[in-house]
Amino acid sequence: MGPSYSGGHVLHLAGFDRRIKAVVSQVPTINPVEQIIRRSGRDGLERLLEMLATDREQRFDGEPSGRVKVVAPEGELSALSVPEAYEAMIRQAMIAPSWVNSVTLESLEDYVQYLPTARIELISPTPLLMVIAEADALIPADLARAAFERAGKPKELHVAPCGHFEIYEQEPWFSEAVGRMAAWYTTHLQPRR
Repeated sequence: MGPSYSGGHVLHLAGFDRRIKAVVSQVPTINPVEQIIRRSGRDGLERLLEMLATDREQRFDGEPSGRVKVVAPEGELSALSVPEAYEAMIRQAMIAPSWVNSVTLESLEDYVQYLPTARIELISPTPLLMVIAEADALIPADLARAAFERAGKPKELHVAPCGHFEIYEQEPWFSEAVGRMAAWYTTHLQPRR
């Protein structure tokens, strides 16, 4: 099971590791470059790529990687540049006081080059449940649907009429998603006799 960024990880891993017996991917990272373009436009992507190139040169010269905030108020530079991300992460930081609102530019460089759904069709015959949020500002629902369509069977798509973070925090979406996940695992992870 993986949510968000790790939702992309489980899609990638399940395509190559047959020890995985059932997959649940909730509001998964699908295509980071396209997601960035949707949030910040092509100009935003180009600015990011320039920052990453400068950081790479500095790292090659022995300097540590630069850092950027994970979330910030609207108008400030951050990795997740949507208001709902800032609001949700700041709420979560209250219960996780050791969380640091910072990520290295080297990590963002790895993120931009990552395409977890490149081989989504290889997941089959492993059962796949994908849970997406229709109003997701981080991972557009149409990207998730297109990736899901490429996956083989058995598969199921659960679409919640909410945003990326609401599915973790708000009812009825949280309980609906968790109920679907539990049922998926109950169906597909029966003990061997």
